[in-house]
Amino acid sequence: MMMKKLLSIGAAVGLMAAAAFSQTLSLNLRGGVGFATGGDVADGLRGIMDYYSAEYSSLTGKHAFPGLGLAAGGELLIHLSPRLALGLGSGYERHGRESIVTYEFDEADISETLHPVVRAIPVIASLHFSVPLKSKLKLDIHAGGGVYFATLDWTSIYDVSILGYSGTDEFSFQSSRMGFGAQAGLTLEWPISSRLAVCLDVTGRWARVSGLEGDWTETGSGDLWNFSENGKSTLYYYDWTYGGATYPQIAIQADLPEGSAISEARKARLDLTGLTATIGLKIRLF
Repeated sequence: MMMKKLLSIGAAVGLMAAAAFSQTLSLNLRGGVGFATGGDVADGLRGIMDYYSAEYSSLTGKHAFPGLGLAAGGELLIHLSPRLALGLGSGYERHGRESIVTYEFDEADISETLHPVVRAIPVIASLHFSVPLKSKLKLDIHAGGGVYFATLDWTSIYDVSILGYSGTDEFSFQSSRMGFGAQAGLTLEWPISSRLAVCLDVTGRWARVSGLEGDWTETGSGDLWNFSENGKSTLYYYDWTYGGATYPQIAIQADLPEGSAISEARKARLDLTGLTATIGLKIRLF
């Protein structure tokens, strides 16, 4: 008898919850731009350029972390009350930039092409609190956390010409890792119908991925090289002291960098901390 009552109560609660949720679901879809600081990867590229600037007077161009990128995402909202909602969302962010630097070293003319690409897919759970404003506008204050699936694709090409001979060395590396993060933001909602609203959102996040290990390939061609190699390596960060100055560096290699001029060596951290600015639509489903 007691079991039947419990089953009846459970069924009633389930039906009530289903009926409530069926009237309070909405979907947010958005797209725009994102910014990520890059962490050790950005610091290492700055250190490389500082060293090049000090050593090569003929230097042209600049390598830098692709901080700005494209961002898109969606979120399903379960409205618990007129002001409070729970959200479960995901997205996609891509940062990529090709850069070329040239310089002369003794009798050699060198051109370096670098093309790092960072991709991130966050899966985030958030709490939303809505504040009514004037003229039917609403301000949605949201915060939450989740996991970030990040991929780093790294391609570098060295073209060398010396004494009438030339050669090309091409290196590529790919690594995928998962990290954790948190985010918070503000969304301005402008309703254009009972089921549709235009949304402008600015969100800040803290997220970091480390232990970037993966496969690499390297080929050499032309007059100077003729080889093809591959293996597994890790992205490392370290400080390198040379000529009385210290330069942050990054290296993709099998073992931790060592040497009398090297300090603070460790696995590099890819920092996704930054901001996104997006515009989108909020669609009331039920």
